[in-house]
Amino acid sequence: IWRPDGVNHFSWDVVEKLEWEQQHKSYLPVRLADKKRRRAEQMRAELGIPQSDWFVCLHVRESGFHEDGSIKSHLNSSIDHYMKGIQLITDSGGWVVRVGDTSMTPLPAMERVIDYPHSSFKCALMDIYLISECRFFIGTNSGLLAVAQLFQKPLVLTNLSEWSTAFLIRQTDRAIIKHIFSRSRNRFLSLKEIVKETAHSQSYPSPDREEYVVFENNEEEIRDVIEEFLNQPEQCEYSELQETFNRERRLEIHRWLDENTLSRHRYGDILTKYRVASRTDSVAGAVGQKYLEQNWIEDSM
Repeated sequence: IWRPDGVNHFSWDVVEKLEWEQQHKSYLPVRLADKKRRRAEQMRAELGIPQSDWFVCLHVRESGFHEDGSIKSHLNSSIDHYMKGIQLITDSGGWVVRVGDTSMTPLPAMERVIDYPHSSFKCALMDIYLISECRFFIGTNSGLLAVAQLFQKPLVLTNLSEWSTAFLIRQTDRAIIKHIFSRSRNRFLSLKEIVKETAHSQSYPSPDREEYVVFENNEEEIRDVIEEFLNQPEQCEYSELQETFNRERRLEIHRWLDENTLSRHRYGDILTKYRVASRTDSVAGAVGQKYLEQNWIEDSM
């Protein structure tokens, strides 16, 4: 998918010829077969979501599915921090369908909220159907994010610890990034510092744990970015600060990819570079405006 046939070196000229921006805009239509869709719609009714109502899928990665808590703890987050965001969506007339697996921390009972992994309807068909039919997808760095992208769903990404290959495709998509504490400086890094200092770790991604400690987004930050997404117009423009973040992000990833070596990765270096490059200059999302204002120069924590 990522590496052109017959190419054994990394080149931005090759990346440009692949026209990734156009590829992102020209995905083939993906849908369930009619028979499976009818079955899924019947199960949706049994779940209690009327066809006339809209819903959001929420996925917050935990370590249970892969049993990798000690290795990839920086990718995990607590569902407890999402309660205010969930309430905002239900107050706005939507439903929230939490997706994932049975190892996840159960949600408390809430009106218009379905803890789908812990329901009797959990199955492969509904995993796909729910994501394909949601109004938008709220997620973290995880495998289910790729399913939402496959179905071209609008995205709100939270607790990002990886912002190269997982960054947002549409200009209306929004994200917020985890906070990082520097042990050597005994303080939190600004978002501007995070972009400059941890770009190289994006190939794994895992910031140096001897130097950095990762902290989750809080309830207010998560609620704010969801509210921003809900209230923004269909045709929105970047703020000056969002333009600045996107420019700095691109510059730092270019600088990192132009180096001769990468952080350790399960793929070869060349494949990794092309995979990252496919999302470096060709994606159009942005970090939430309020989050940027509170963390770009100095971290709010």
